[in-house]
Amino acid sequence: MAFHELLGPSIGALATLAGVVAGGGIGSRSQERHWMRNARREACADVLRAYVILHGQLGRWARRGERPDIEWSEWGHAMNMVRLVATPEVIAAGDAINAELWQIERKLKSGQGGLENWLVYQEQLEARHLQFINAARGNLDRRSAGLSRSVGRPPADHPMWRSS
Repeated sequence: MAFHELLGPSIGALATLAGVVAGGGIGSRSQERHWMRNARREACADVLRAYVILHGQLGRWARRGERPDIEWSEWGHAMNMVRLVATPEVIAAGDAINAELWQIERKLKSGQGGLENWLVYQEQLEARHLQFINAARGNLDRRSAGLSRSVGRPPADHPMWRSS
């Protein structure tokens, strides 16, 4: 067999092999990006789930004037997952919620409970919550517009919160 008869099939085989290698690399990068986006979404969802639990507990303790007895493990786990996969902006927003939670716990333990105090604490906490939500939304989809509120509950100055 002549050299020129082998040249065509050899070039075809090399081109096929190069296509397989290139396609595998592109597919692998795409799969890594997909995995990371899912990991970020799950980590942010874990933070929001743990936040809802802590917010509810703190609110009950504050309104009743009770000393909080917080179980931090779920929150700590959620924040550690965020630290593994999220952007610095999302991590900083989570840390801001964390700092606010610790301050509220300290205030409640020192006897600064009651509905009026809770409404002030809640407003500050929900501002941090909104920052986290908007940072997470931007991290998951750059085209995502920020929200102006994180909850639908009436604000602290609404008449429903006044004692009657």
